[in-house]
Amino acid sequence: MVGSVGGLALLASAYALDVDRKREGEWVIVTAEMPYATDSIRGLLKQDAKTMKLGTGVRSVSTEPLSNGCTKIVVVNDGLGRDYTYTAERCAIDNGWHSRMIHSPDFRDHQVIWTTQPTEHGSRITIRVKVQLKLPVPRFVMTRIVGGALEGTLEKIDGLLLEQGWQGEIAPVE
Repeated sequence: MVGSVGGLALLASAYALDVDRKREGEWVIVTAEMPYATDSIRGLLKQDAKTMKLGTGVRSVSTEPLSNGCTKIVVVNDGLGRDYTYTAERCAIDNGWHSRMIHSPDFRDHQVIWTTQPTEHGSRITIRVKVQLKLPVPRFVMTRIVGGALEGTLEKIDGLLLEQGWQGEIAPVE
């Protein structure tokens, strides 16, 4: 498949997603530049349940619109030997969305910030995650688990947008 972004033809089979992973304090951050229009990426990310299901290890997501314009989400994740759940409020922010945990029997904190910025050749998407379990888990272990999962999420986003030809409706995530 050949696509054109900003006058630059890209051969999909030669395209490789380059993901940058880092840590800032308690946040794990992954960033990648993708050859898609910012509106196409935001079109996917605005779909609360679909976006949250992109995460590696996410078993289920339920959503409920809130009167403040945000969405209440309940997420069940594969955990360390059992499922972990949390309830969060996911709201639009400048250039993206912020999911902030409001209750969980398993997490002390769970936040996800998704942002997308236009670049010369497409868009830069950044996912920032702050996770703290109630169980004592070494920070380096959580950083490794979360960072790997986030890289997989960026790869899924890339694959979905590639399948859609970089525009139009996004197919359901199963």
